[in-house]
Amino acid sequence: MPSLGAEVDNAGGHNLIARTSRTVDVALRHVRDRLNVLLGNIAPLATASASSSLCPASGLDCFSPSRINDTDLDTRVGSNFSWANGIDSPSEWVQLTWPELINTDYLEVFTSEGLPIRDYVIEYLDGSTWRRLLEVSENERVHIRHNFNNIQTTAIRLRKLKGSTAEPSIARVNEIIVVGDWVNIPPVARCTASPKSGFDRFQSTLSGADSFDPDGDNDKITFSWELDGVPINTDPTDRQFTRTFVNNPFDNSKIKIFSAKLTVKDELGAQSDATCTVTVISTCPDPDNPDSPSCPKSPRPR
Repeated sequence: MPSLGAEVDNAGGHNLIARTSRTVDVALRHVRDRLNVLLGNIAPLATASASSSLCPASGLDCFSPSRINDTDLDTRVGSNFSWANGIDSPSEWVQLTWPELINTDYLEVFTSEGLPIRDYVIEYLDGSTWRRLLEVSENERVHIRHNFNNIQTTAIRLRKLKGSTAEPSIARVNEIIVVGDWVNIPPVARCTASPKSGFDRFQSTLSGADSFDPDGDNDKITFSWELDGVPINTDPTDRQFTRTFVNNPFDNSKIKIFSAKLTVKDELGAQSDATCTVTVISTCPDPDNPDSPSCPKSPRPR
């Protein structure tokens, strides 16, 4: 093992390493940076596709789009290492598509040594619309890093491709790294009341049983309730509760509407609300006559 201060060539004989402790610190920071990028790479979780692929007449050893997210950062020229377009057209593209929405603000493009891709546009899918993220022209580097404002998308593509000066009609992409994570979609809150209406005094069950987490575990969502703005003391795992609802005729209201608010939260803190109502109709013909058989036997509040 080389000691600090020694000069040691790497396998290719191009770079000196471990000359000083400062050099080692810089190298370690670089390693940590690359590890963070590679560990956060979600490109392998996507499906790669392309408008066309360069293939020899035999149909074997095609430059498949699957090369762009196979985690192989080898930048050599060849079908074992890269995708290349099979049609000379500015509308050619190569694309990564994820099964769910992702967050990202950083990606890297690796192309082929000696034949780097010169021009391209990076686009992302916003709903059903492709939007331009950034554009590169006159590139001469094999490894290109891109920072941008955070986006949420299910697909990213390289388009309007132009190959190297030597092969302008052939665009070679060896690997695409996308650093990001899945978007946490909030749970869907659904509130129902059964029965949702009745007369004078009755019990109703308020339920959030139809609530669900579209990208998580339904057994891990929690529930909290309010009734007319007042929190209800229920267990966070309780999907429903039952209350007695009364329309006091001495309130001079023939119809009383109670409003319940349900808040559903997932294990990552995302939440959504839903409301439902319970309507109580008074059958007391005259609130001022407590002797009426339909009215409660209690005095009007003073």
